[in-house]
Amino acid sequence: MADLYVVLVTSSRTWDDADAIRNAFAPIIAEREPDNVTVRHGRARGGDMLADRIARQLGAHVEQRPADWNVCASPRCTPSHRKRREDGSTYCPAAGLVWDAQMVNDGSDMCLAFIDPCADPRCRKKEPHGSHGATTTACMAEEAGIPVRPFPKGADEWLYYVGDPFGWLTALPSHHHPQKDRNHHG
Repeated sequence: MADLYVVLVTSSRTWDDADAIRNAFAPIIAEREPDNVTVRHGRARGGDMLADRIARQLGAHVEQRPADWNVCASPRCTPSHRKRREDGSTYCPAAGLVWDAQMVNDGSDMCLAFIDPCADPRCRKKEPHGSHGATTTACMAEEAGIPVRPFPKGADEWLYYVGDPFGWLTALPSHHHPQKDRNHHG
């Protein structure tokens, strides 16, 4: 039996491109064989649940690691730190990133990052950028030495502004290189 190959998935909650996920999974699962691949994700709506369904369809194992939003993720959490839901209950806004960090710390052979541009109307950043949770998790994985393969939507709109700190633009097809294109106009 071959060693188990773990693929960490991080994605935006707005991610809806099933073909991108299928196209990313198919060669990995075919090369390693389905019984030898585990897809790990945080069970958030959007890309995580699409990845779950597609991985199962392709025969891979799936490991769901949902955050426990009801438990404070840090001893520094205070009642005022908690956010209120529409139904009146509260949750710890840091729980997602704490659980994402745990998934990264548990190790993976690769991280696939399906990232939409940030669409949070409360976000204070002025420049275009990727959704916060997925982008942060991808950066944590990169810093932990896990190879990250990004699939950013809107690369022309937001990667240009945030730069290419992890060399992600080099992983995109040439028609998605806004910095390179701009440098050749002059």
